[in-house]
Amino acid sequence: MSWRPTTLAPLLLPVLLAALVLAAPTAPARAAEAGFSCAKARSLVDRLTCDDPALARADGSLAAAYKALLDAVGPDETARARVRAQQRVWLARRDRECAVEEAAGPTPGDKAAIAGCLTDATDQRIAVLGGLRANPSLAGRLRTAVIENRKPGHYLIHADYPQIDDHSVAGAAAFNEAMRRIAEAEIQEFPEVAAAIEASFTPYLWVVSDVYLPAPGLLSVQFNTDGMLGQPQSNRRTVTFDLARGRALTIQDVFAGEDWKAAVTAFRNDALGLETDPAIVAEVDDIADWRFEPRQAVFNERLPGGSRIEVPIAYKDLARHLKPDTLIGRDAR
Repeated sequence: MSWRPTTLAPLLLPVLLAALVLAAPTAPARAAEAGFSCAKARSLVDRLTCDDPALARADGSLAAAYKALLDAVGPDETARARVRAQQRVWLARRDRECAVEEAAGPTPGDKAAIAGCLTDATDQRIAVLGGLRANPSLAGRLRTAVIENRKPGHYLIHADYPQIDDHSVAGAAAFNEAMRRIAEAEIQEFPEVAAAIEASFTPYLWVVSDVYLPAPGLLSVQFNTDGMLGQPQSNRRTVTFDLARGRALTIQDVFAGEDWKAAVTAFRNDALGLETDPAIVAEVDDIADWRFEPRQAVFNERLPGGSRIEVPIAYKDLARHLKPDTLIGRDAR
């Protein structure tokens, strides 16, 4: 999200002031919901968190999820340090995505937009932390590798990707190599293309990753690519890696038969508010569009215009369509 001054600010200001007056008596209760002391709030993020009830609740839940993951990882200080390092990478990513650093003297309307972005990012991070807690042993062995390539005035590139920081884990070397190659492939051509265009802005490319652990030995890694190169660039793909096999899963490794496509199409149409025509089956068989979490699968549907909608499907609803030998959803069916 890019921060821009809004022409709606004069219209929104009276409403926002009235909301603040009405909310004043409950401020101590909201502050108690945040994951830190609002009496010490200094940064823009902290002030917005203490002023916005939804963001305060999300921040409190984030603090609880983060603590729960650290507790699950246990006393191993090396593992705990990895978890803390991953959280720091995410915090920097959150502030960049929500344009926090750009928001010098934001208007009330801009503050509302930033708070909404922070809430969405926090809710997503809570889900990621919950997924990591499903396998704390592996979660404590993950680290985030970062590639930075900056040529001021020409381009800015950031890519991060997961690595298993313990070579004794079976399949770790194959996983690490696969993740590195994916991240490098996403950014490989960008410097040359950026240098060939004339622009009034600095082209940029951000590739960020989220890791979900749906079952022992499985890592579902979602790569989100966003950038600006003449026009906005956006892409999302997921790679689900099986450490025991030393390779990424295919769609045939997960689903059985042919009727699973019709079943997923029905869930997808329901999410989009469409009627289901039995004769029409959506294109749901690209494994890169599927993210697997501990209790649900999530299908990413690309909509016209490049936006996406996520369609979550509980494993119990997919049970008869999953291959009997797949680890995906085994404990949640």
